[in-house]
Amino acid sequence: MGNTCSQINEKINPNPSTSQITPLSITNFIKEYPIGKGGLGHIYKVIHKQTNQIYAMKEMNKASIIKRKCLSNITNELKALKQIQNEQFIINIRYAVH
Repeated sequence: MGNTCSQINEKINPNPSTSQITPLSITNFIKEYPIGKGGLGHIYKVIHKQTNQIYAMKEMNKASIIKRKCLSNITNELKALKQIQNEQFIINIRYAVH
């Protein structure tokens, strides 16, 4: 996908008072198959290699974000997902892709 993010460098802890940064690489996950597509990228089913946990990974094209001037939207989405951890009927963020 060209200019997509290649590192996952921030683990989001549901308890903000004990939030820790845990460096990870995209290689920590097995990309299974696409489960969705949006204007800025794709969503994939992925499996964490060490834990076998299943996640949805949102992969976005940096060039498209900049070209469409959507950076503030992406930043606001990340902030909102961090704030609403463990809410019923909301997808929780576990890792932020930068």
